[in-house]
Amino acid sequence: MLEKVDINALLRPHPPRTNFNIFQVDGSHNLRVARIFGEYPWHSHPSHDEAWVVLKGSVTIQTEAGRLPLKAGDAVRIPAGLRHSPTTSESDTTVLIVNSKDFQTRYLHGDSDESAGYTEIDLDPGNR
Repeated sequence: MLEKVDINALLRPHPPRTNFNIFQVDGSHNLRVARIFGEYPWHSHPSHDEAWVVLKGSVTIQTEAGRLPLKAGDAVRIPAGLRHSPTTSESDTTVLIVNSKDFQTRYLHGDSDESAGYTEIDLDPGNR
């Protein structure tokens, strides 16, 4: 059975930096949605690519090779192992993020506290 997810209603009561795993695709990739704000810590995903699609607002993906500005309707694939830091100053920026269900994040300085202020919520009962 098909079930619709109203992304705007889902995000509305939550602060920025709350990520929702809304479902898995083919049992191997997560589709996440988030409203983001500010600068995220430098990190990489050592084993898997990550893809970002900007639905609303704008994001700059900073990498060691430079900066890539993205606006609503733009998308980017971030290759495995590339250190990056997403940044936005628009408080209502909304993104879709696709990554492997078993992806890992490695922060540049190795500090577990670098992820403070991020919340991840799993909506898909198949992910639990």
